[in-house]
Amino acid sequence: MGTFRKGILHGRGTKTLKNQYWEGNWIKGKMQGNGVHKSEKGVIYEGAFEDGLKHGSGTLKCVNGQVKTGRWFKDLKEGKFEVRGKTGKVKVEEYLDGVKISGEGKNEGDRQAKTKKKKTVSFGV
Repeated sequence: MGTFRKGILHGRGTKTLKNQYWEGNWIKGKMQGNGVHKSEKGVIYEGAFEDGLKHGSGTLKCVNGQVKTGRWFKDLKEGKFEVRGKTGKVKVEEYLDGVKISGEGKNEGDRQAKTKKKKTVSFGV
């Protein structure tokens, strides 16, 4: 629901698809500027989008209660993130190309990566 141009969402609007939800500014059918995306799994991202991807400053609210605030580059976490647990404890994690390079816990990112041993490793949010 929103403004359309030639049948494509363009301007301020909302898109719902299966169990996902997007709200914000659209240019030629892609999110642009500040907006909100709620994933099928219930993860909520509020922040900057560019060309339909998380890009710039934003906050990710995870289903486990964690809230991660930082910057994204073309949908991948990049740089330092403040992570607030559901108990209120705050820690800092650092990411490079979506892969955690420092902070507590195992590597967590936004994509799958193949190791040199041809193992596929899944990274979660």
